[in-house]
Amino acid sequence: MKLKDRLELLYGFAVRVDDEQKGKYPVFGSNGITGYIDNYKIEAPGIIVGRKGSVGKVSFSDLNFTPTDTAYYVNILDKGKDNLKFWYYYLQLFRLEKLNTHSSVWEVKKLEELSFI
Repeated sequence: MKLKDRLELLYGFAVRVDDEQKGKYPVFGSNGITGYIDNYKIEAPGIIVGRKGSVGKVSFSDLNFTPTDTAYYVNILDKGKDNLKFWYYYLQLFRLEKLNTHSSVWEVKKLEELSFI
């Protein structure tokens, strides 16, 4: 079975975090939290995977959050069947940083095509 049969990686959003801005909700870039803003795009919990910069870094958020366009966020296709926390730990086992092609755009298909079980 392929990961793409269970998970979907979606692009983050163009969001700007100002150093002066102190909101309630975390903003995740490819290397983790980059700041906080007053609104969010994704309801918690959530998994964030680095797409540019820290390619393959896997983060987890227990708070509603916004992923930037340098990261993917994970959508579970069958929420009644799968546990997000499980997938967070499982994805860390893959050492996704090894999938870095050193090109300007990381191929999400490489992750989606990984087999499991």
